[in-house]
Amino acid sequence: MSVLRIFGTLLLAAALLDTTCLGSVQAATAEETPQEIVQAMVDQLSHAVIGHQAELHGHPEQLTKIIDNVVLPNFDLPFTSLLVLGQYASATSPAQRVAFNHAFDDALARGFAKGLIDFTQVRVTVLPSEVARDQRRTLVRTQVLQSNGQTVAVDYAFRRGSSGQWKIYDVIIEGISYITLYRSQVVSQFQQGGIDAVIKRLQTRGIVGVSH
Repeated sequence: MSVLRIFGTLLLAAALLDTTCLGSVQAATAEETPQEIVQAMVDQLSHAVIGHQAELHGHPEQLTKIIDNVVLPNFDLPFTSLLVLGQYASATSPAQRVAFNHAFDDALARGFAKGLIDFTQVRVTVLPSEVARDQRRTLVRTQVLQSNGQTVAVDYAFRRGSSGQWKIYDVIIEGISYITLYRSQVVSQFQQGGIDAVIKRLQTRGIVGVSH
C-alpha cells in the first residue's frame, strides 16, 4: 500500500460527511497553530464517521467531497506541487504549472479517498508541540494506534505563508516523505515525455501506486 493511501486510511479513519455538513467545515485561520489544525482535522473526521461506516462503500462519491472540504484546505498545494516538480519547475510555463497543480491536487484527493476505503479502526494522538512567533516551518507529530495494537508515526510538515496562516506541505509516515516519493515518479515521467506526459499520467492514472 502506498504512502498516500496509508495516509488516507490512518488520518481520515474512513470518515464520511453528509452533504449537509460540508458547508460548515472551514479552513484553518491565521490564529490557529499547526497542532490545533491537525487536532481539528482529526476531530472533525472522527466525529463525522460515527454511525456512517456502512454508508462508506455505498456512497463513494462522498469521499472526494470529504477530502476537498476537510483535508485539502489545510494543505499548501501550490507549494507542495512546486516541491514535487523540483528542478523541473523552471522548465515549465506558467500555464503548464497551473495544469500540473490541478492534476496533482485531483490525484491527491482521489488517493486520499482510496485510503478511506481501507478503513481500519484507529486512534490518533496529536503530540504536544510549540512554535515560536517568528518560526516559519515546523513539524507536528502524531501517533496512530491501529486495531492490531501497532503504532504508526505520522508527521505533518507545516509552512507559514505570507498571510501568517499555517498549512501542511508534506506528510511523513514512518520516516517516508510523500513529496520525496512522488518527486521520484515525476522525475522519471518528465524525463520520458516532459510535463505534458506527467500531467496526462496524473489525470488518467493518478499517483502511481495509490491503488496497489
